[in-house]
Amino acid sequence: MRENDLSTISDIVLISNVKNLSDSESYNELSARHSGLFYKVCHRYIKILSSIGVKERDVFEEKDAVLYKAILNYNPDHLSKTKFSTFLGNCARYFCLHKIEKANQMPELDDEDAINHEFESRSLKEYQEKSPKINFNGILNKLTKVPDKRIPNIFRLRYDPGLSRKKTWQSIANELELKISTVQALHKKGIGLLREEIKKDNVEVFC
Repeated sequence: MRENDLSTISDIVLISNVKNLSDSESYNELSARHSGLFYKVCHRYIKILSSIGVKERDVFEEKDAVLYKAILNYNPDHLSKTKFSTFLGNCARYFCLHKIEKANQMPELDDEDAINHEFESRSLKEYQEKSPKINFNGILNKLTKVPDKRIPNIFRLRYDPGLSRKKTWQSIANELELKISTVQALHKKGIGLLREEIKKDNVEVFC
C-alpha cells in the first residue's frame, strides 16, 4: 500500500482518526467515498426544496457540514448493525426534511411518496442517533376503522414490511378485483385520512 493510501482502511478507523486525531486526510477519504450518497439523497428532495425557494446549489454546498456532523455523531458501539453510509444517508435525509419543516411548507403530494414524507416530517423531533421505525401496525389499525375496508387492504398490500417486496398497483388491483385507477384513488384517500390523524396526534406513527 502506498504511503498515505487510505483506500483500504475501513470507515470506522477513518472516523476514529477524524474524531480523535482531527486527521484531514481521513476526512478527505470519507468525503471521497460518501459525497455521492449525500448528493443522491438530497437530489430526491430538490423538487420540493426548489418549490419553497431553497436553491439546489445552497443544499449541495452544505455537504461538508452534514458529513462532518455525521462523522462526529456516528458511534459504532451503539450502531453496530448500521453502516456509516446508512447513517450518513439518514443524516442527509433529515437535513433536507429540516429545511422543509423550517419553511413550514410541506406541499401536497399526490404520489405514494406522500405518506413517507408525512411520516418523516414527524420524525425530525425524535431523530437522534438512529432512524425511528414506522409503526405499521398502528397505522393499519387506524385505517381499519374507516368505513371503506378496501383502504386498509391496499395499504397492507403496498407497505407491509413483512412482505418480501412491495406489490405493484397492478398486482394489488388484481388481488382485490379492482381497477388500478380505483386502487390509486383509494390509496390517495387513505393518505388524506392519515394526514388528518397525524395532525391530531391520533396515530402513533413511530415505535
